[in-house]
Amino acid sequence: MRLSNDFLPFVSRGAAALALIVLVLGIQSYGNSLVSQKTGCSTVAVPVCGVNGVTYTNSCEASAAGARLLYDSACPQPSHMTDAQRTFLFWLLHKRQEMSLPAVAIRLNGTMPGSCASCTTYTFVWGSPQVTARIVVDGSKIIEAKDSAGVDYEAPLEKNKPK
Repeated sequence: MRLSNDFLPFVSRGAAALALIVLVLGIQSYGNSLVSQKTGCSTVAVPVCGVNGVTYTNSCEASAAGARLLYDSACPQPSHMTDAQRTFLFWLLHKRQEMSLPAVAIRLNGTMPGSCASCTTYTFVWGSPQVTARIVVDGSKIIEAKDSAGVDYEAPLEKNKPK
């Protein structure tokens, strides 16, 4: 079957028009996906942390929510430690610094009842091979603080010096 010359330009113009419509709709759809319908902000993720402790997708989203920025990154995950656990972790970090021991990333390993009725034992771990520190407290008074590497955090500094 032979098509007439008058038909070919119509088909070419029709195909071109259809391709243009598809292209325009595709670009419009793509453009809309980059803008939040709710806030009008870009949906491109550049996380920021608000002073309210909430991580926002970007600074525009934070501003739209009425939040002031704390810093230009995601907010840290909230700690699940109690005030007492945090207190003794900081105490341990401070003691290690005071004793000129190497800086290490220490994490809480557990909290359990201590050897006396009003005592609590906090355990912290770090390193490879793993070192475990055990801090026994009665109320807020430290009864014992030692680690599995042989450091006694309550002993005078000279007693803990390497031989």
